[in-house]
Amino acid sequence: MKLAFYRAFQPKGKGESLWRYAKRLWLDWLIAAASLGRHSHVEIVDGEWWFGISPRTGKAQMRKIEPKQGRWDFVELDLDTHDIETVYREFERYRGYRYDYIGALFSVTPLCIQKPNRVFCSEVTTNILNKTLRYYYLGDGCKYSPSALYKRLTR
Repeated sequence: MKLAFYRAFQPKGKGESLWRYAKRLWLDWLIAAASLGRHSHVEIVDGEWWFGISPRTGKAQMRKIEPKQGRWDFVELDLDTHDIETVYREFERYRGYRYDYIGALFSVTPLCIQKPNRVFCSEVTTNILNKTLRYYYLGDGCKYSPSALYKRLTR
């Protein structure tokens, strides 16, 4: 298992409309700039299956993704069999939760604003990892932006 962190500042994709590109770039830039980093999104990856939530999908879900080369930074997770089972159990608990825009905005402040059945990408990722024996020390997921989580795991 690993984490995939999306780099915010990406060029326009082939076949992507200018409007869609501007919308994507603006949102990615806002998230990365507010968190003083270069990442705007994070997902948990196991093989070809990706688990996460974003404003684009609107809800927490597991799906197959073929990542575009050079757009993601990966961090390998040091998980044993018990921890992997825990991660999958937590996937199921969060599946279907809606995206929390307010929580995402406040993730770069000392405040945690949380709503029931709503999470943002780095919050759900951190909350899931917190349940494992290896990454229990991360603390409240609502305090992590994607860039902050990347920095914490790679220092």
